[in-house]
Amino acid sequence: MDSGEGNENFGRQKPPKNGYKMPPMAETVTTKDGTFEIRSESHGPHWVAWLARTADGGPEQSVLLVAQTQAEAETRARLWAERR
Repeated sequence: MDSGEGNENFGRQKPPKNGYKMPPMAETVTTKDGTFEIRSESHGPHWVAWLARTADGGPEQSVLLVAQTQAEAETRARLWAERR
């Protein structure tokens, strides 16, 4: 019969050993039209950022803002939101 030794982690998931980290929470910005998340991702040698309101994370009004760095792209998205 099994004594249960060695099963202290049964049912618990261990964190992945591949170095994967959760992405940081998306920054939010509030405008007169509502609250949006600023999302960004790299595309080849540049970055794009957009405002997302829906659960699927699609760009608001199909607008993508392009820049050389992630910080610059997200700043452009924030400024675009403030001008709306």
